[in-house]
Amino acid sequence: MKPDKVTFIGLLMTCSHLGLIEKGLGLFESMSSKYRLYPETDHMACMVDMLARGGKLEEARELANTYLGNSSVEVSSVEALLGSYSTQGDIMGAELGEQLQNLKPHNEMSYVMLSNLYSASGQWKEAEIVRRVMADQRVKKMPGCSWIEVRNEVTAFVAGRIQSSFMDEEIMKFLDWYLKIALVSAAIGGSMEFFMIKTGFYDKVTVLESEKRAWENSPEAQAVREALNPWRDHDKQARKSS
Repeated sequence: MKPDKVTFIGLLMTCSHLGLIEKGLGLFESMSSKYRLYPETDHMACMVDMLARGGKLEEARELANTYLGNSSVEVSSVEALLGSYSTQGDIMGAELGEQLQNLKPHNEMSYVMLSNLYSASGQWKEAEIVRRVMADQRVKKMPGCSWIEVRNEVTAFVAGRIQSSFMDEEIMKFLDWYLKIALVSAAIGGSMEFFMIKTGFYDKVTVLESEKRAWENSPEAQAVREALNPWRDHDKQARKSS
């Protein structure tokens, strides 16, 4: 069977997540040379993401610049590259973040990833400025959410919308403590996650995640099928690859 463009998207995504850079480059080259298929937006994004995940940020940038004539490819590639810079805390990606804001001023991801990049590199004031600009532009971040299906009934759980039974006094006290420790760890240049683990509060944070609330609301021993939205999935993949 002759592969089509969709086939190559799946293959390139697999190579990206498995770190098979050489294999991915070979497949990408074969699209045009062997199968006469011209790479489109999704193929370029996969390639840029693959190179960036493998630490080849300069090569990823060069590849993205090769296709700057196509605005849709440009935006997709810049998003993939900025996400990798953000994951690695490389401040060199700040220029890309500003470029993406100019291309799509009302795109939430450009603000979120740039803010995360500044935070990862310890530049908290810059991160706050980005968030303020985001608010001034009235750009809102899509909340993370989960869907579960129990006995053929689908229920959605949205991050930040916590049922009253979960918002008890203990949780409120913890959230107050969480914000204070975040400020302290930022001031001394430490990792907040390190403080969370050392103090035994790390697991309490995850209690607030929609996945766990979804599980707690489903009958014990029930088979639960969960589907995450793209933004939460992207964040989790970023944490795994960092």
